[in-house]
Amino acid sequence: MMRSSALVLATLSTISMLGCAARHQQSGSDDGTAAAGDDAAQVESDTESFGSMFAASDGNGGLAPSSFSGGDLSTEGLPSANNFPNLSPAGCVTETQDAATQTNTYVFANCTGPWGFVHLKGTVSVQWQIVSATELKLTYAATNFEINKATIAQWNATADITASGNDRDMAWHGQFNGTTGGGRAFSRVNDKDIKWTAGEGCISIDGQSTGSVTGKNLTTKVIAYKRCVAECPEANSEIDIHNDDNGNDVDVTFQGGAKADITFTNGSNGNTVSLDIPLACGS
Repeated sequence: MMRSSALVLATLSTISMLGCAARHQQSGSDDGTAAAGDDAAQVESDTESFGSMFAASDGNGGLAPSSFSGGDLSTEGLPSANNFPNLSPAGCVTETQDAATQTNTYVFANCTGPWGFVHLKGTVSVQWQIVSATELKLTYAATNFEINKATIAQWNATADITASGNDRDMAWHGQFNGTTGGGRAFSRVNDKDIKWTAGEGCISIDGQSTGSVTGKNLTTKVIAYKRCVAECPEANSEIDIHNDDNGNDVDVTFQGGAKADITFTNGSNGNTVSLDIPLACGS
């Protein structure tokens, strides 16, 4: 079964694909809002999934934290570098731990791995706090960190994880700035709520990110987005990229199968253009 956070990455990669489709199929219909939003969404999805790796301690390099596997949340600290066996080359991650401050520091030396990670380089510190038997808090910090083609000049994030039986709820808050893989300067704030049930392959995501991408102030909303392993997003799942400067908008609504509706709205006159696109899902 696909790991929960791996599913998050696949989910958000779908957003990226939709942005590309919109840009190519509807060239000239917007001012680059879709392209900029797509570029920012890729960095956001990469950092969210990368952040999830540090809670993993199942010994398999999976993105799903061990505390999500069932029962109460528990931890003996974060994993050592040996708990990232799917990253290569061997030994590309080194780790030190300060038990007194409950902080681990990881140094990545040009690692590659699954879930779309082709380049990880730099230092990340992760502090953990066991709030209760059912609550775990992780705090991340990094500077000048390279993730795939993007460079994150400054990154701070928190993940608040709550368990209720086998149900999991992760509140993610991140602030970061740098340069996207497409060479666009960005400064973003990212807030997501991610829910799933341990042992099941479905996940739901709500939330939004705000901030600038190459001078464009964009708000990206993920609305009631639900997806299961090997399935397309559920009907009425929605993603909206809004240009806060001029009102231009790109809205994606999923139809429940391997299709989605994209609507472009011109902020100056309210004119809309809609089209259907196929999705690479369901297999």
